[in-house]
Amino acid sequence: MTRSWDDEAEAAATDAEWPTPERIGSDLPPVPQMDVEALLPAPLAGYVRDAAHRKVAPPEFVAISLIVSLGALIEARCGVRPKLLDDWIVVPNLWGAIIAPPSKKKSPSMADGTKPLKWLAANARAKHTKAMEAHQEEVEQFDVMMAAAKKALAKAADADDAEKLQSAKTRIAALKDSKPKPPTLKRYTSNDATIEKLGDL
Repeated sequence: MTRSWDDEAEAAATDAEWPTPERIGSDLPPVPQMDVEALLPAPLAGYVRDAAHRKVAPPEFVAISLIVSLGALIEARCGVRPKLLDDWIVVPNLWGAIIAPPSKKKSPSMADGTKPLKWLAANARAKHTKAMEAHQEEVEQFDVMMAAAKKALAKAADADDAEKLQSAKTRIAALKDSKPKPPTLKRYTSNDATIEKLGDL
């Protein structure tokens, strides 16, 4: 009777002595807690300390979101010139990430860190809504004026009056140049950071 390769492998595995399994650990070296007062300006330190205390979360969770939010507000208006005799400018671009196991209050802490930015965005939307209402009134007034100018142009054309015809054409051209433009919503955040979408925004 012949033994197959599988039988021989199984016999060898049974005969072999298995080592004692070792515990799989994820022990990381201890990390010192963030010294909020030493690392942040006083207005930010108080906010971060309070938010972290209420969330029972590490203060750096709130701090990283808050600092990146402030960096987004500054945009490219601030630059660093590393060389004394050179015009090379580096524009800081802040990125942040919170890395922690599940249920460590990452999302609530990040919400606290971005709260000032969301407040500014809400105010901007409210201002834009009012500006759009005013713009709508301007558009209605423009449409009435354009309709009147076109009517005057038609009358001048019917009467074959060159002077009135030219006057009506000039009036229409001036109106086209003064057509009201819709207000632009000042944006602070975006959920789509592709070049194409940001270009549209």
